[in-house]
Amino acid sequence: MTEEAEAAPPAVDEPIEGSGSPSGSATTVPTPAQVEAAWTESILPELSNRARARFNGGSFVERPGAGVVFALPNQIHRDRCQEVRGDVDAALESTFGQRVPFEIIVDGSASSAGHRGAAVPSPGDRAEDETIELDDLIDAPADEKSGIERLTQAFPGAEVLDTDQP
Repeated sequence: MTEEAEAAPPAVDEPIEGSGSPSGSATTVPTPAQVEAAWTESILPELSNRARARFNGGSFVERPGAGVVFALPNQIHRDRCQEVRGDVDAALESTFGQRVPFEIIVDGSASSAGHRGAAVPSPGDRAEDETIELDDLIDAPADEKSGIERLTQAFPGAEVLDTDQP
């Protein structure tokens, strides 16, 4: 994490002007649990394919008083996610109607299969593998061409030089 990010405290309890509350009072920032619940259904689908692929490899972690903390398995993955962080901030703001404090950290125990709310099938949930009888398989036709013939076919117009002649 950069020193600027550590030095600047995350904005918390930013009010929404003219929020949907009946009294017109401001609402508070969503909890990490609320963000995690909306992550798969609302936030990830709003992201670009590039951002979705990068953020699909992390998980939410609990850190009291830190807002929403998203952990990734290594520094390189974190750096790649930082490149598209604006997409996530915009999706969070679109989903919750306000800026949401969102911190990205490196945590070696973060799941590379997705956040803990992701539906990752267990081996028992997978469909049975189809049994294939090897005797029923048909062999591919034999290729009578030499390696040189295959190369000249792959590269039309290529000339074969004979290096054995003086």
